[in-house]
Amino acid sequence: PKSGFMIDFIEKLKISARKDNVTLNFILGEADASLTFGKAFDMIARDCSANEDDEVRENCGKYDLIAADYFVSPERAARCDMTPSFLSTTISNLKIKQTAKGRGIGTLAELERYKGTACVLDGTLIKKLVIAKHPDAQYYSCPTQADCVRSVKKRICTLWIDDELLLRYTALQEPDLFEVSRENILTQYIVWPMRPDLDPNIQSLLQRWIYTSVINGDLTELFEKYFTPFSC
Repeated sequence: PKSGFMIDFIEKLKISARKDNVTLNFILGEADASLTFGKAFDMIARDCSANEDDEVRENCGKYDLIAADYFVSPERAARCDMTPSFLSTTISNLKIKQTAKGRGIGTLAELERYKGTACVLDGTLIKKLVIAKHPDAQYYSCPTQADCVRSVKKRICTLWIDDELLLRYTALQEPDLFEVSRENILTQYIVWPMRPDLDPNIQSLLQRWIYTSVINGDLTELFEKYFTPFSC
C-alpha cells in the first residue's frame, strides 16, 4: 500500500532515525492479496527453510520484518523475534448497524447461543483464538479482509470478528452501514515480527525509535487519524 497507518508509522520512525544521524530506509515488498498472515510469518521464521510449503521455502530469508499488525503468542515468540509492542487492541466485532427496534446480536457469545455465523480471516492467530474460546459458534473463513466485508454486507455473517483497530478503520469508511461493538474478546498487543538473524544493532535501533514514537505522541496522533471518528 502507498498509504495507511503502517506507512505513516514508518515515516515517523525515519524522522526519529534522522535525529540520531541515521538514514533509515525500508524496501517495501508488495504482498499478494492471497498471502495470509500465517504464511507471511512462516517466511521469516527461524524454521522457514524446513517448511513444507514451496513458496515459504523459496522466500525464506528474503525479508527482514513484516510491517503489519501481528499479535504475540508463545508459539510465535519461539519462532521469531519481535519488535516492542507499540499499540494495544482487542479482538472485537463489526456488524451492520441495527435500524429496527432492539440492538440485535452484538457479541460472539450471543451469536454462539443463537447459532449464528461469524466471519474470521483465514490464516490468522485471531481465528485460532476465537474458535478456541467460542467453539460452538458457526464460522465462515474469509480468504481476504475484503471478502469479510462483502460477507457481512450480504448477511452471510452476522459478525466479523477481528482486530478492533482494523474493524474501526473499516467502519469509518462506511459509517452509515457498519458499527463496531465494545466487545472485548481478548486484549492483544501489536508488534512487527523480525527475522531472528537480523543484525542485533538494527534490532536495537528499531526498538529505540519505536519507543520514541510511543513517548513523543506519534502513535497517539496516528491512532486519532485512522481509528477515531471525526467530529465537528
